[in-house]
Amino acid sequence: LNRSTAPRADHADHAAMQANKLLSLVFVFDGRSVLLGLKKRGFGQGKYNGFGGKLEAGEVMRACAARELREEAGLSVPAAALVRRGVLNFHMLADSGMKGADGTIASR
Repeated sequence: LNRSTAPRADHADHAAMQANKLLSLVFVFDGRSVLLGLKKRGFGQGKYNGFGGKLEAGEVMRACAARELREEAGLSVPAAALVRRGVLNFHMLADSGMKGADGTIASR
C-alpha cells in the first residue's frame, strides 16, 4: 500500500477501519473463460470469486498466490508464472451496510 497515493479517510472512517492485511487474489484465465471458486466460509461465503488468501510470515506475494491457488483449486502453477495485474484496496467500515434481509450482519 503506497500511503502517499492511498485515499484519505476522515476521522470517523479512520477509527472504523480495521488494520491493513495483505491478501492474494488469483483469477485463472484461459483466454476465453475465468475459473472461479465457490467461497465456503468467511467473508463472501456462498459467492464465487478468484482464489487467494493471507500472506504468511516470510512469504512473498507470488508464492502466496501460487500456494493459495494450489490449496483452493488444486492447480500447481510456478510462482514466477503468475503475472501481477493490479492492486485492490478495500476499506471495510464497521457499519458497512452488509446486512441480510433479516437484519443480521452478513459474513465478514
